[in-house]
Amino acid sequence: VFKQNCKILNKATKRLIEQGDDPLLFKNLHFSLTTEQSKQINRDETPKVIISASGMLDGGRVKHHLKHNLWKDNSALVFVGYQAPGTLGHRILNYREFGDEVRILGESIKIRNEIYQVEGFSAHGDKILLLDWIDKVKNDPLKIILVHGEVESMESMKKDIEKRFTSEVLMPDLGDTIETTYEEEVIEHEKLIEFEGADKEAVIEHLLDLMETIETKESISYDKTMDKIEEIKTLLSNRKK
Repeated sequence: VFKQNCKILNKATKRLIEQGDDPLLFKNLHFSLTTEQSKQINRDETPKVIISASGMLDGGRVKHHLKHNLWKDNSALVFVGYQAPGTLGHRILNYREFGDEVRILGESIKIRNEIYQVEGFSAHGDKILLLDWIDKVKNDPLKIILVHGEVESMESMKKDIEKRFTSEVLMPDLGDTIETTYEEEVIEHEKLIEFEGADKEAVIEHLLDLMETIETKESISYDKTMDKIEEIKTLLSNRKK
């Protein structure tokens, strides 16, 4: 995407490319375009840097790289972005608090890598940038929907938007559905089941196992998958009672 849209890069980056210093294509950079090429990376024992998504380790090829490398004490895992609570990335980054073992693709993996976090590579626009962006819209938007961020930060953002603009600010809750039309926005509130203690952990554990099985797309057993789903249904029905 970036290579196809070089014309909209900033001046400093364009200048680097013109001088032959392309930050998107340099010596010893190799792209793995197929699943087989990605698997080959983990068969190759030579030193290397693997750049992989997703950034919070919740899906994609990175989980396979972690499965094959996280247990090695001669390797390092470097985070270059924010790790939201509840994600695998947050769990690994804070392994001293949560323990040095995680489940990846159905297996328990020991965390033996050196773990680092580097700030500055990835960030969202801050409040000032977002408010300035809204200000550049010709007419105030009728409604602005805040769906990403910590609750306190979004509440603060909501107040600042309401001070500067005439827009109505919406903050949907987890599970809400928003239907947008030319005339109005409808928020449907979904009644969520609340879990406590072991019930909650059991449901989450079953869901994670099921998601990891589906994600690998390897040797998926229909019967075993249906068994997992039935176990989750049983836990949910017991909780409702």
